[in-house]
Amino acid sequence: MNCLYEKLKPKMQVLPAVYGYFRKQGKDQEEARETTLAYLKRVEQLLNQNNFLSGERVGFLDLAFGWLADYSRPLEVVSGVKLLDEDSFPKLCAWRDKFLEIPAVHESWPDQETLITRFQKSKQTLFG
Repeated sequence: MNCLYEKLKPKMQVLPAVYGYFRKQGKDQEEARETTLAYLKRVEQLLNQNNFLSGERVGFLDLAFGWLADYSRPLEVVSGVKLLDEDSFPKLCAWRDKFLEIPAVHESWPDQETLITRFQKSKQTLFG
């Protein structure tokens, strides 16, 4: 099977899992946690010993997973639930920090406070 497809396959599963996890509360969120963590572990494994998902330099896979780097902290702040902790996901957290430090990424994506405000409004709409 196509190697790129195999690397992208977890991304196609991670996005709905993470999004669904943060859209739930209580017992529903607890049940979704295990599935979400399993998908994140698969992404963690893609990093191997590399700085980026594509190797030692930023590539297509890093851009495809970039939403995770940018959105993870604001979603955690708004939900009050820590999903990406450095003990469970040391490589993924290191990747997130390195990815967000890239000037082109840092300068073109919304700042964290803007995202927190946006996600707070979405949460209010969802849960009242």
